[in-house]
Amino acid sequence: IESIAGSVLFSSGFEKWFSGMNMALRLGFETGNTDFSNIYAGLGFSLGRSATLDYSCKMPVSGFTSGTMQYFNISSRFGIWLKINL
Repeated sequence: IESIAGSVLFSSGFEKWFSGMNMALRLGFETGNTDFSNIYAGLGFSLGRSATLDYSCKMPVSGFTSGTMQYFNISSRFGIWLKINL
C-alpha cells in the first residue's frame, strides 16, 4: 500500500522460481482510488550465481490507458557470498 499525491495505491504480486530451468514467472496487480488498475507479467532468468536477466510487461486494465509498457533489466551481484545456517 502506497500513497502518492493523495492517491492510494495497492499492489500485490506473485513470483515462482523453477529451479530445473533457472527461470522465474511473475504476475502482479495494481489498483488505486483514482479508478485505474494494471496487470503485470514477467519472466526472470538466472545467469549463473551472480547475474539475472528480467523482463516485465505492464498492461493497463482501466483508467489511464497509456498503452502496454515493457521493461528489461540485467542485474549483477558483487562481493563475497556468505551462507548462514539458522
